[in-house]
Amino acid sequence: MPKLSLSEALRYLFAGFVGFFYMFIYDAAMAERLLNRFGALGLTLSLLVASALLYFVYRPLIYDLIIIRLQDAIRFRSENSRTYLKQRYVLSTSEAQRLFRHVRDRHLGEWYALRATEASGIHFLYLAGILAVPFLILTLVHRNWQQWPFFATASVVFFFAGFLLDRRYETDECGMIKSVDKSVVDAIARTQGYRRASPDA
Repeated sequence: MPKLSLSEALRYLFAGFVGFFYMFIYDAAMAERLLNRFGALGLTLSLLVASALLYFVYRPLIYDLIIIRLQDAIRFRSENSRTYLKQRYVLSTSEAQRLFRHVRDRHLGEWYALRATEASGIHFLYLAGILAVPFLILTLVHRNWQQWPFFATASVVFFFAGFLLDRRYETDECGMIKSVDKSVVDAIARTQGYRRASPDA
């Protein structure tokens, strides 16, 4: 039977429990009713399924569409793998991400295996921050002034911590992709139909 790694658990299985914890903070009676209705085992299984669903919705709709574009826009003088590749080839953000993944999977697998838990932790922090937002909105709508500071703090601190760690991780990632021979990256880009921005790029 295959074993579940910590990185896989962080990425796919824990977010639902964070959401349930937020629900308990917001309305303990509602959380207790759910526990009584489903039982401990049923609720645990439901939260595990919800966690996986949350990740597979968050990844394409929030991380890939919004967060990576924020990371690219707020770089100042530093680079990440996408901005580096967009300077070298004629690429959109999504194309740069796709090319980067091809290079990563073929030539940087060992490095990524060593950093898998860190990468999953970053996504977990993002999810923890995002899941606090609906409860923050509810506390504001219902003028629950005792609870809104908790959810405001959770949403900002967790998301911002994930963003900063992601920024550092992507800077390291850019260094690794630069270590791959440029002719190798050029060859992979050609197989994907991407062309150089200029001969000197």
